[in-house]
Amino acid sequence: MKKGIVIIVCLVMAVLFVRCYEDPTYEAIINCYYSTNGMDKGDPVEGCTINIGRDGYAEFAIVRDGITDAAGQFKATFRYEALLTVEGRLDDTELQPIVTPGGDTIGYNEIKVMHTGKGEVRLLPNEEATLDLLLLREELPY
Repeated sequence: MKKGIVIIVCLVMAVLFVRCYEDPTYEAIINCYYSTNGMDKGDPVEGCTINIGRDGYAEFAIVRDGITDAAGQFKATFRYEALLTVEGRLDDTELQPIVTPGGDTIGYNEIKVMHTGKGEVRLLPNEEATLDLLLLREELPY
């Protein structure tokens, strides 16, 4: 009987004093917005291609690619602390009116545009690192 109590007490103490180790997680949240000057925050950008990484880092550990959701957000979880470069790109087309010298619109030309942005995000243990990525518009030649 005494032996059983000692075993139970030892088991209870082992459970109380042994702590499970959890690897830290590093979460990056990227919010993409249209911008006209690189300082203003416009509407969220849905469908933007996001690339997170850094040259020279182990690709399997630190590189993530993805697409922003309807709220303009992309989330990724990493296993290591790091300072990472974030790049965003959205290829699109716009209609540009064809206007006569008299001011009448007679049709539209489709032009290719690209919205791009770049920034950095620092990953810290068990914290969400958030970056607001502002995308600027560029006209592309055909």
